[in-house]
Amino acid sequence: EKLDANGKIDGGLRRARNRVSNGFHRIITDQGTQYTGAIVPSIDLDDDELTKEVFEILGDNFDRYFSRLITDAANAGTGWLHYWLDEKDKSFRYAIINPTQMSVIYDDLLEHDIIAVRRTYEKLDQDTGEMFVHDEYWTDKEATFFKRPKGTDYTELVYDYKIPLYDTGLNMNVGSSEKLQHNFGRVPFIPFLNNQEATANLPRYKGLIDVYDRVFAGFVDDVDDVQQVILTLTNYGGEAASAAEFLQKIKLEKVAKIDSLNPEDKTGLDTLTIDIPVEARNSLLDRTREAIFLQAQAVDPTKVEMGTNKSGIALKMLYSLLELKAAAVENEFRPAL
Repeated sequence: EKLDANGKIDGGLRRARNRVSNGFHRIITDQGTQYTGAIVPSIDLDDDELTKEVFEILGDNFDRYFSRLITDAANAGTGWLHYWLDEKDKSFRYAIINPTQMSVIYDDLLEHDIIAVRRTYEKLDQDTGEMFVHDEYWTDKEATFFKRPKGTDYTELVYDYKIPLYDTGLNMNVGSSEKLQHNFGRVPFIPFLNNQEATANLPRYKGLIDVYDRVFAGFVDDVDDVQQVILTLTNYGGEAASAAEFLQKIKLEKVAKIDSLNPEDKTGLDTLTIDIPVEARNSLLDRTREAIFLQAQAVDPTKVEMGTNKSGIALKMLYSLLELKAAAVENEFRPAL
């Protein structure tokens, strides 16, 4: 793209510069999340009282957290759940962790077990109003906590940063430390994989969405620009000295004076307009849209035609790719659950 003297994009005769973004990824992700997680997995421990206790511990947020894990896995390749014991009453607690905060160390065995996890996030100091970067380093035995001012490296660690320790027997704080013994016997973070490769969904079809957005935006540009009629004059004989004066004269007199010196002169007043290749663009948009939902293993809602003529086999075929994607998520979520 070229820039004019004012530093703006020079589009020549084209003035419209629309930037249209279509929300295909949101539709595809929401569809996959609701299709896979609409029914929360049931848990049966062959003991009604124990099963009831498990669901009481998981709480009312379990349904919502389960859906969030599916969405995180779709967007980042892996969703993460962290669990711990409340220091005051030793109750079981759990929460969703933003995948962007996670750095994981695996062993070099075939199982790829987690050896350690580093969680990094920003947090505001309520006392000073200063933003700090926090690092938590978790192993199968303990957690170590670090803190540094935002915008600094690890040479600026705050070494007096400690967390309070709570004694449930005494029911009181008994000091503080930069380490926490959790006694879980494993790293208390559970990965929920999107597929066997733990890859996100967007890279599969992002290029196609970019093509669709570019063609669609160009279509909108053409519609905007085609409303502007450009007049081309040859041998104009009027007194107007500028284009603005000429347009004003046309509006008032409804005529334009044209001079011709000889019959061979290309004298006249013509209009320059933009032709829109509607059929070609519509065809390209339709093909691209179809490819987006194909690569995303999703169902295009505009293609769902319900009615008496829609057979069960046709519906099954329509949802076959979405079923495959949901099955892949289910296979990886089962061991995590």
